This record gives sequence, C-alpha cells and structure tokens, in this order.
Amino acid sequence: MLGDYADPVTSAVTQKAWIQSSSGDHTFNLPVYVSGNLELRVAEDSSITFNQLGFTTANGVLTKTLAGNVHAKKIVAQSLWIKDGMVELLDDGTHHLGLHVKSLMIVPNLAIPTPADPANVLYTGTSDVIIDYTGTSPMADLIDWINDGQIVADDIAFGSATAIYFADATDLGLTTFNGVTLDSTAVIGKFTDAGDANFDGVVDTNDYGVLDSTFGNSVLGPALGDLDFDGTVTLDDYGIVDSNFGAGSTNPLSPVIAVPEPSIIVFGAFIGSDLVSRRRFRC
Repeated sequence: MLGDYADPVTSAVTQKAWIQSSSGDHTFNLPVYVSGNLELRVAEDSSITFNQLGFTTANGVLTKTLAGNVHAKKIVAQSLWIKDGMVELLDDGTHHLGLHVKSLMIVPNLAIPTPADPANVLYTGTSDVIIDYTGTSPMADLIDWINDGQIVADDIAFGSATAIYFADATDLGLTTFNGVTLDSTAVIGKFTDAGDANFDGVVDTNDYGVLDSTFGNSVLGPALGDLDFDGTVTLDDYGIVDSNFGAGSTNPLSPVIAVPEPSIIVFGAFIGSDLVSRRRFRC
C-alpha cells in the first residue's frame, strides 16, 4: 500500500500517526520525522524500510504491530514497543548507533523465533544501542530478551565471533558513547567481538581481569563478567574469551562519531486514514 518516497512531506496534524503496509516491500529514501506517536502496521510478508526514523517531539512512542518487518538504519524515539514482527537495524557499511530510546519493550513470545519466522524481535545487526532510561535499569529485561532470542545481533562479522553486549554506563565509567552524552541512568548496547568484557573493542588480557574480579558472583551482563548471560561468572565465560582471544587487535570495534543528517521527511499524525490514501500512491 506504500510506495517509495523521496520528496519531503509535511502535515499540521499532531495527534496519533500510523503507517500501514498490507503487502509488498516499501522504502522511504529520506529520514522520516513524526510529531506525536507512530504505529507501524506492517502485515506478514510485507516490510517497510527507513533511512532514519525519529520524532520532532520529546515524547514520541514508536509501536510496531502485525507480523511484518520494519528495517531502519537509525531509530530515535522516546520509546520503542515491539508487539509483533521484527524491527531490524540495518548495516550501512559502518559500525554506528542504530537505536536511541528512553525505553524498550518487546512483548514476550511463547515460541522461540527463527530466521524464517521472526516474531517480536529486535535485530540489532552490527549497530550500537543507547537506552536512556528513568527509574529501574532495564538490564534484567535485556538479558532475558537475549536469552529468549528476541534481541539478536550478527554473530559472525569482520572475521570473528561477535555479539551485542549491554551494560549500565556507570559500570563502565562512560559519560559519552557514539558522540552522545550519557547520564547516570543510561544503558549502552555495544556491538563488539564476543569476549570483550570491558567494551574496548579488543579481546585481550584486560577482559580476563574483568572476569577475575567477579568470578563466582551472580551479576547482570558482560561488563561484570557474565559473557554467556546465565547470571553467574563461571569458567564458561573464560572459555568465550579463550575462543576469541586477539579479536579486534588490528581493527577494534570502537564507537563512531555522529555526522550531520541529510534532508528529512516530516510527518504529522494521520487520523482515520492511511498514508497511501492521503498521497494517492499505489504499488
């Protein structure tokens, strides 16, 4: 129901917005910004691809519904809620910040997703993530989603085993990440080589030091030594460092600095009709 868009679009309406695709694959070639909240209704066997998707208001909530897929190089929102289907952060040829939100919710899935049948999945690919939360850290939820197959990264990239590792920024002593200033209530997700416990992009003896300091303890996440997400630092975590030792030594997976964005498409909210009925585009 959507076409490929390359021209700016504006609307003065500022209530709830939605973009719907019932069939086919569709692309927005320019970044899209929305005022208000946005629901992406993408049916099974359909997809929508965005260059960048964000909001012009500070409290924009992005909700993904129906069983189809959404792909984007970058998403910036107050909240991302995946109720069904898959949201994929695309690889644009660089290791970059792909998702920046204040909260993330992925509806539990009774069946383990598969590549052929993704359901309620955030696929981070080779991208980094920032969750600038309020209240309780989402680390426990993030680890549960990883263990349930609902957060997935490329597991082999750049010639070695890779993963997305989440950590409270305070555990790493970070105040900036990918050019973004962090406060004391931020979780970062870094795409890196498996075994990189200190998040410096290299698997080396310093990572053994992280595991040594917490060995035998119950902890949350790789920055505290739990590299296999089972909740405890054990010999199995040392095995991950052993098997990938030296990865990143010649080309560390370090954060990148944000660059100016290209021209954008700005949407207000659409009430009672879908995008195609307003634009009269047909596929």
